Amino acid sequence: YLRAGGVVEDLGLRRFGYREVDSVGWAWLGNGGESLLFRASVEQTADDIARFSKRDASAYRELIAVALKAVELQGYYASGPPGRPSLGTVAAGLRMMAGNRKLRSTLAGLMTGTAAEAILSTFESEQMRGAFASIATILGAPTAEGSALALLGTSSLHGAGAARPIGGMGGLVLALEKCLTSYGGTARTGVGH
Repeated sequence: YLRAGGVVEDLGLRRFGYREVDSVGWAWLGNGGESLLFRASVEQTADDIARFSKRDASAYRELIAVALKAVELQGYYASGPPGRPSLGTVAAGLRMMAGNRKLRSTLAGLMTGTAAEAILSTFESEQMRGAFASIATILGAPTAEGSALALLGTSSLHGAGAARPIGGMGGLVLALEKCLTSYGGTARTGVGH
């Protein structure tokens, strides 16, 4: 999600040593040894899903088409002040929503439903249900209202691709610390409450 959010560019973290390498994508491994590979390509991902369910592959394509629009809508909001989006941001979002009934209905369901319900109603294979259940837990309890938004999780992979920081997450933390200190901030570790 770091790549999709633009934090590296916004903070200029490459000036502070942040480096990354492209990743093939995300993998899910099932209890029986089966696997699913979510790649940057929607079609390659859908082909992998089709090994378990052609219906799920089709449902995934439809979901991602809407999810990418939702990410675009989020991008309009994220481009301005978070507390008070500009009139231009609001207008762009309203235009997008008004012109796309599928987007409106899908987002309404995802914002109010639970991830557990959405997963069960969207996918039939245990593999896709398992993969999305694991994705959903990243955001919290899959039984909480509004947690169905987790079904949009793989859209960042399809929109921005995936990367791994060189040096692992420690490489990211080190670049963030260098950025902070360059602006006069102080990073403290191991400090008691």
